Formats: sequence, C-alpha cells, structure tokens
Amino acid sequence: MFFRRAKPLRREESGRAPGRIEVLGGPARRDGGWLLSTPISAEVRTTVTEEAGAELRLSIVGRDTVSIELPPYRDALRRKAPREELGRLLRDESLPLDAALCVACLLVFCETRVWVVSEGLRIRVEQDVPQGDCGADEAMGIAVLLGLEKLAGRQFLTTEAARIVHQAETDLLGRDAVLADKMATAYGSAGKLLPVLCQPERLYPCLPLPAGSHLIWRPGPGPSPTRREAALNRRTAAFMGWKLIERHLARAWHHAVDIPLDLFRECGGEALPESIDGERYLALDAPPPPGPMKIRPSGNYAVRAALRSVLEEHRRTGDVLHMLAESENGGGEDVLSRLGEAMDASREEYARHGLIDADVERGAAALHASADGTVRGLRLCGDGISGTIVALVEQ
Repeated sequence: MFFRRAKPLRREESGRAPGRIEVLGGPARRDGGWLLSTPISAEVRTTVTEEAGAELRLSIVGRDTVSIELPPYRDALRRKAPREELGRLLRDESLPLDAALCVACLLVFCETRVWVVSEGLRIRVEQDVPQGDCGADEAMGIAVLLGLEKLAGRQFLTTEAARIVHQAETDLLGRDAVLADKMATAYGSAGKLLPVLCQPERLYPCLPLPAGSHLIWRPGPGPSPTRREAALNRRTAAFMGWKLIERHLARAWHHAVDIPLDLFRECGGEALPESIDGERYLALDAPPPPGPMKIRPSGNYAVRAALRSVLEEHRRTGDVLHMLAESENGGGEDVLSRLGEAMDASREEYARHGLIDADVERGAAALHASADGTVRGLRLCGDGISGTIVALVEQ
C-alpha cells in the first residue's frame, strides 16, 4: 500500500553525509575481514523538495540539471515490479553515474519504505568529497536518503540506509560494491575509528585514535589501467587460493578470512602453490570467481601471496582493534606504534602486488611534506585503484 497526501504541501528537507577514509582492512573487506575506517570533514549536502508536475529534477552543483519522467517508475513500484525492471528503466535514461545512483537510491527507498512520490521532486546536491577511495558515492547516496527519510516520514532502522545504497548500486546499477564501505559514512563518528567485520557487516563501537595522533589524507590521481588490473589480479588470485585450499582439504569456509592463518602456512605446494596459470586452475574444475573477476587461461596468478595478504591484513587489523579496545583514551606509545606499523605493513603488501606506482609515490611524498608532525604510518585506501593515501601523524 502506498501512502500519499490529499494535497501536496511542497515541503523541503535536507540531508548531509561525510566522506570516509580507510585506515586498515583494504582488500580483506571483500573476503569477510575487518575494516577500520573513519569519516572525514569533506561532505555531501542535499536538498529534497516537492514540486508540481511529474518530473524528477536532479541538479549536482557544477553540472547540468537532468530530468526524468516519474510516471513509468511510479507504475512499476505500484505493480511491485522486480528490481531488474527498475534497473532497465533507469539504464534507458543514460544518466551520468552519480546522477543514476541518486535516482537508484530514491527507487529502492520508495520500494522498501512503501512510499511513492505523488507529484514532482527536485533533488539538489553539493559535494566536497573528491572522487576515488574517499566515499564520494556512498556519501551522496546516504545524504539523498536522509533527506527522503524526513520528507517521507519513514525512519530508517539499524543499518537500513547503508543497505539501500548498497542495493541501489548492485541491484539497479550492476556495480561491484561492498556494503561495509557505507558504514563509516552512515554511522561513524568524527575523529574516531569505526570497526566493521565485513560478513557482510557487523558494526562495533567506535574507538578513539591513539593519544596524541591524528589522520591526514590525500586523494589519489584517479584509477589507472595498471593499478586497476593489478588490483583485480590480486583479488582473483586470492579467490583462487581460497578455493584451492578448500579443494585440497575437502573443507569449506564461508569467507576466505575464516581460514586459520596457521593452517594456511601449513599448506604446501600441492595444496597451494606459489602461482598457478589460469588454464591449469580451470582444468581442476574449481569454482569460477564472481564478477568482475575473470580467470584468463593464459594468465599466471600468484595465489599464495594474494591469499596471504588477505589473511595477514585481517589478522593485523584485528590485533590493532584489540589493542585499541583494551586501552584507555586511545592508549599510549605502544598502541600508536602498533597502528603505524600495521599501516606500513599494509602499504608494503600493496607494493608487492604492483599497486604503488610513480603517481602514488609522489602523492606519498607530498603527504609527508604537508604533515604537521611525525608520520608514524602510511598506506593506500581501498583496493588501491585510485591512489588515495592516508597517514597516521603524531602531533
């Protein structure tokens, strides 16, 4: 059942959401591992306004306004059409990606919160969050939803806002997205670290940074074909290593990080070789990876190193979280040193897999130069594709 007013009140509501940076976790978040991230000061601000007519007008500051007709979507929602149909309607609009995400969030909101736009709607978006691994898309989706929440009078429950953004990306836009990436934007606290166990998301209380420290960050130059390919190869190789161990031991784990690190180390060459070519892996009739991962028969995959990097990132992040949780007011020098060392070890793993190039090195040097204090740890964010860097600085 859809709820509507007898007379439109032409109301206006607003929403805002910060970007985020990732401090530890990295690619392990795609394999069920720990993710440690924090909101940043850059944010997205939205205004959602009821209008006469039957159009959705979406304006992202600095860009041309786009308009779409709402009746086809309204009809599909009333019929409880499958999301595949909503996705097809949206793809036919040929909108820019960020505009399409805003509309997708609106559609999933209407579907899940049992609400329909009775006339027209205008959404205005201002954003300071740079593109890359800083949570720009997540912040935009959350900010739009917070405005809609107030306009529709449909309060979100628990992690529902983050889930709607994730469903909009995956179900309507067909993106390869991670639910946990939305959590710090939606539920984090400024100046604190939000732990999430990505299975798919288990939130834990925010933790203070080590005493006397703060984080600085620098957006990357953007995705490069080389870094994108290196990240996808590492991700694919980690999946292959996971499935090779399962096949050899005749055991199954729901997530790759569930494999005990000690057991991984015991698996020799037959169970998990240093590398394997795609043709040999496919001949084993082992499970294929989910998209966008794809095994090339002619490719060679460093399965052992890739899986080890996931398991060790999960372990080191868990160790840091335990220290932070057990300490008072962020702890002392030992906690600060451990977090910095963990960030540096994570950066070294990115380098081993070809994700640190000349552009990233220049960005790291500039971040070091701008630091007002001593840099205790530095690493890439996310999968490393965009080259965004975060550093832990002792004041």
